[in-house]
Amino acid sequence: MSVTVRPVASFEEYLTAMRTWRLAWRAAFDHVVPAEHLPSAELTEARRDSLEAVYDDVRDRDAVFVADAGGVVGYAHLVTDTDRTGAFVPDDDAELHALYVRPDRWGEGVGSALLERVESACSEATRLVLQTFAANEDGRAFYRARGFERVGDHTFEVGGESYPTVVLAKPLRN
Repeated sequence: MSVTVRPVASFEEYLTAMRTWRLAWRAAFDHVVPAEHLPSAELTEARRDSLEAVYDDVRDRDAVFVADAGGVVGYAHLVTDTDRTGAFVPDDDAELHALYVRPDRWGEGVGSALLERVESACSEATRLVLQTFAANEDGRAFYRARGFERVGDHTFEVGGESYPTVVLAKPLRN
């Protein structure tokens, strides 16, 4: 399978990336989060409108990459601005805010290609840090196999409920 990882090129492509996120979230976390709090597979018109403002913001301030294999099959969102990283991210580190692959493409190297591109974009950071649900055993195994280690615990709120997360970090080559 040939995949090219590159910056997101348009709002429409960003919407496709968000559909990828929705499908991956439903598949990966259906055993973690109650069904009523999982995102629907389709975007409503209201959600599409709200994502336009989000796209303008992240396009100008963060790095959003897509994995293209004749269409978007995955995406990653990197945050390097310390004013925008999560509370669990130390000042000298970058945050992998999101990395999602369409479930029908899991196991094909798409996530690894996205992660490599994100790491290459972290020129100033000491480490790449992320949080994932503590119950996300597959995700934790993916990151451990790529050099991430557990450095802490945190929580993430979904639907008014807090869920335990683990914070993982990987030293970067600078």
